[in-house]
Amino acid sequence: TPGPSPVPPSYIAQPGEGSHVEGYDNIVSGYGSHAEGVRNYVPGNYSHAEGINNSLLKNYAHVSGYNNISNADCSETSGIWNTNNGYGSFVTSFYNECSYNHQTIVGKYNSNKSDTLFEVGNGNGISGDPKERSNAFEAHTDGRATIGAAPTNDMDVVNKKYFEDNLKTINGQPIHGTGNLQVSVAQTGLFKHR
Repeated sequence: TPGPSPVPPSYIAQPGEGSHVEGYDNIVSGYGSHAEGVRNYVPGNYSHAEGINNSLLKNYAHVSGYNNISNADCSETSGIWNTNNGYGSFVTSFYNECSYNHQTIVGKYNSNKSDTLFEVGNGNGISGDPKERSNAFEAHTDGRATIGAAPTNDMDVVNKKYFEDNLKTINGQPIHGTGNLQVSVAQTGLFKHR
């Protein structure tokens, strides 16, 4: 026997002229905006939301996925439970937060910094405690790049602190003081053109 009839879609588009809504319980009140899916809220103008339970509160923006909040003009937010408050910022993946303009954030449970352009979050997010948020990689506005852990494998990147703390000798000679370190690398088969 057939099951119950599906719930009819609910279309709400008021007063947003030129708006388009499809799905169930979406609210689009912004002009020229679009929502598709279930329970998306789009009061912003010329914006687009898709997925389930997303809120797109500003203009010229896009949000997709599940339970994301975008409160920034000209922004892109996607994934699950992300919050974007940065003008012109892009946030994706899982439980990330953006509070500053012109940032790109990926990964999970990032630790948002005001001086970064790019963050790769690697927090564990067990509790709501900010200490549970961290970054595996950051690209800063001054051109620096930082990594969040010491190397463990041959191909891992070494940061300055690890280098200074662990490099005590070169060719058996102790390193003393500060200054410029000059290193020459002998040609090996590793970098030869094949």
